[in-house]
Amino acid sequence: IYTLSLHDALPISWGPEEAQMALRRTAVGIDLGTTDVIAANVGRKGVEIVQNAVSERRTPALVSFTDRRRLLGDAALPQVRSNFRNSCRGLKHLVGRAVGSPELELERLWSLCPLGLADDGNVGFEVSYRGQEKCVSATACLAMLITAIVATCKAWTKMEISEVVLAIPSDRKSTRLN
Repeated sequence: IYTLSLHDALPISWGPEEAQMALRRTAVGIDLGTTDVIAANVGRKGVEIVQNAVSERRTPALVSFTDRRRLLGDAALPQVRSNFRNSCRGLKHLVGRAVGSPELELERLWSLCPLGLADDGNVGFEVSYRGQEKCVSATACLAMLITAIVATCKAWTKMEISEVVLAIPSDRKSTRLN
């Protein structure tokens, strides 16, 4: 019987640093707030808050689209002033919502860009991306942001991310005790 270890399964083209990264894995926790995202991992010294590309511990929960590219997190923040009609915020409030949902009227008030029907049948953001008008679903925008946060965590920890725990708190109205 031959057992294959992870070391045997590593690609030949990997150097020692990539091989070491593949052997070391970690889990991260991501707290998705309405305005900010905070990511952390448990290291040898306890819980460490992950810093993003601009050395901040909080990343704005924003996705913005331009004629050339999409911008996520801190890169999307300046676009709120100059390109607000193509900037998406309040992602967690819109995920899975139907276009006819009564809660959607309040979200329309806070949304920077118009809301419409996305391809998945749920509510989405009507934006101009690479010269085309599109309706990008809130779920797709949230997936883009979380993917970027996980990539930041991977670079920060210098380890493969094996598991991600998402914390998405509900709004305060539904959790308030009377």
